Amino acid sequence: MHDFAGILDSVRNEIPIAPFSDVELTSWIFESNAIEIAGVIVEPLQRIIPLERGFLENLRQICTKHDIVLIFDEGVTGYCITCGGAQCQYGVGPDLRTLGKLIGGGLPLSAIAGKAGIMAHFDRSRLGEEKFLMQVGTLNG
Repeated sequence: MHDFAGILDSVRNEIPIAPFSDVELTSWIFESNAIEIAGVIVEPLQRIIPLERGFLENLRQICTKHDIVLIFDEGVTGYCITCGGAQCQYGVGPDLRTLGKLIGGGLPLSAIAGKAGIMAHFDRSRLGEEKFLMQVGTLNG
């Protein structure tokens, strides 16, 4: 089931979506599409859907197995559960992590944290123009 108001069908049809905390379906999606998946974005703490035991660990294992970037979107939940966020609370480390809202204390602020090899792509002087990735976002003001 997809519920993406405002997203073009051409985009929606290119993105495999798994229900949060469904280990079995998520595993099947990965195994069926791993060669086409570069990254997985998950909000590790949902406000309504409970986190099933083993879900984040399963994501980490599959992403590692297939060399897929695991991204924790903690823009809303960030430090609400603990000072170290979801990776400290659940013992599962992502490759990238986004933070916002809470870290700004009401001011427009966001942050991206991650493994050095990935973060290097945001530094033109480290990897050169060809591998440089411009990073922009709503809260970059």
